Amino acid sequence: MIKVTFEDKGQDFLWWKITDQGAVVDCGPFQKDIWCGSFVYLETVQVGFCIEFIGKNGNGLLTLNYKTEKIEETTHPLKGND
Repeated sequence: MIKVTFEDKGQDFLWWKITDQGAVVDCGPFQKDIWCGSFVYLETVQVGFCIEFIGKNGNGLLTLNYKTEKIEETTHPLKGND
């Protein structure tokens, strides 16, 4: 599992925790109910680039508006690296 931190452009979320299968399982500090359940194309998770994902409602391929700033390994969706 990884924790991806995004550039801060004033949005309500700054990070996602993503499983090895690409599922967003935690988000913070806000909007967990919006982003959890989305699926990320893991190949697009790179520092300096925007993530491509499918929203939890299955609205097709989308690109997040915020670039990835940092990628960290984490062991549990709700613990560590917060």
